[in-house]
Amino acid sequence: MTRNIGNRIGSTVFNLVGDGGIFNTLQHYWFAKTNRLLSYTFSSSGESLSIPATTDGYNYAIFTGAGSFTLTGSGANVEYMIVAGGGASGYNYYTFEGAGGGGAGGFRTGIVFCRAGDYTISVGAGSAYYSNGTPSYITGPEIFTPIESAGGGRGGGTGPTSFSYYSTTPGGSGGGGSSSSVFSNRVSRPGNFPPVTPPQGNSGGSGSEPLNAGGGGGGAVSSGNPGSASALQSDGGNGRSAFDDSTTIPPSYGTPGPGSGRYFAGGGGGGSYPTSNNLGDGGYGGGGSGGKPGSSATNGDANTGGGGGGVGGSSIGRTGGSGIIIVRVLEL
Repeated sequence: MTRNIGNRIGSTVFNLVGDGGIFNTLQHYWFAKTNRLLSYTFSSSGESLSIPATTDGYNYAIFTGAGSFTLTGSGANVEYMIVAGGGASGYNYYTFEGAGGGGAGGFRTGIVFCRAGDYTISVGAGSAYYSNGTPSYITGPEIFTPIESAGGGRGGGTGPTSFSYYSTTPGGSGGGGSSSSVFSNRVSRPGNFPPVTPPQGNSGGSGSEPLNAGGGGGGAVSSGNPGSASALQSDGGNGRSAFDDSTTIPPSYGTPGPGSGRYFAGGGGGGSYPTSNNLGDGGYGGGGSGGKPGSSATNGDANTGGGGGGVGGSSIGRTGGSGIIIVRVLEL
């Protein structure tokens, strides 16, 4: 039986000895958050890598494709990182233009209580040419509310008509605008679409018609940079590190960044036509680099959710990188 005595809370707990079962409110909250009030087992299948709790006390399962994880007993608090597929950069019909970079796939992280049962993992594919990225999500038993990250938005391009594949679109992070103002393709699009809290991404940068420079795609941490007269560089927005710079994630996943961990969901750099322009760099977390005549744009990195780099000149654009899902559970 639970008893409240002032700010003291007494309850039956697992894996705790020596305190008689009476804890203050702060201790009770911490034990619950770290699963110390639960008894469970955790297993996974279909993952690309399983990391036992040998370094930081967590069991990790890293998924780069379809898979599942299972909890038994009381269930547990599961920490997750869900990154969707990145968006493609814009399709340029005309030679003298720069396309917008693709937006990064939505980046969502948090802690959710999962009851005993099976949970299905779906990892979003990277975008095909001139399309949005594919969502990534976790689903579970009927009582569980699915958690989904939206695919990255497509970068803007140019063409003689208003075909949909020239336009920039919103997404987990938004695509960057093209250098052309025709059919409003120069305007960037917002991220965090559809909206969730906390936000899963940021907007792309607008293109610059006088400079023939496309804007960078948005990233998980920051918006894409616009083409500007001062910088002449349309970098993609930067991505985020997994679990606050956890060093347990192997270097074969994600990319380096300013911290010690591995980074995901970077926006694609914008493309430009003049050879005098600097290239738009992809954001930390797998964003593809923008291109210009004599220097090709690059695709978003696989399993990062990075957006495709914007092209300079006539080209169909570059694809976004596929997503990734990582879950971790404290070992009891």
